[in-house]
Parts: sequence; structure tokens; C-alpha cells
Amino acid sequence: MNALNTKTNKAGELDMNCPAEVTAPGRVRALVESRLVEWGLPEIAGDVRLIVSELVTNAIRYTGTEEIRVRFTREVGRCWSRCGIPRTKCR
Repeated sequence: MNALNTKTNKAGELDMNCPAEVTAPGRVRALVESRLVEWGLPEIAGDVRLIVSELVTNAIRYTGTEEIRVRFTREVGRCWSRCGIPRTKCR
């Protein structure tokens, strides 16, 4: 199992690069849930975990890249993901 390359800024936002492997969705879900608890938002953890899991799984399944990047912020109303394919961005 390869390690996640995770950075955290002053606001506690996560910026993760991880290998596109089957264990990635679960590992990212755990980090996101932990961050939500730290932010005092455990009541939305279930829904957010589901969304994160779907985004990471789809990035692995459909991009064909070896690594994916996940950014998790407190910004309201935005879901952002990016794969290793140039000029591909989903919002």
C-alpha cells in the first residue's frame, strides 16, 4: 500500500495526491471524515463520505492515470476534483 501525500493548510483544508489503486477511496474517506469531525461537522460526514468515495472511485476507474489528486476544503457549495489528464476538470 502506497502512502498518501497529504498537505494541510492553516484552514485545515486537505490537498492529497494518492496512487490510483482500489484502497484509495477508503483511505480518502477516512481522512475526510476525520477532518469533518475536527471542524465540528460530524452530522454531514455520512453524505460527504459517499460523495468523496464516488468521486475518487470514478477518477480511478475512468481516467487511467496512476495518481489522483483530491482537494477537500470548507468552501460551501463547491465540489472539485481533478485527474491527471490535461485540461480535464469537473465541477
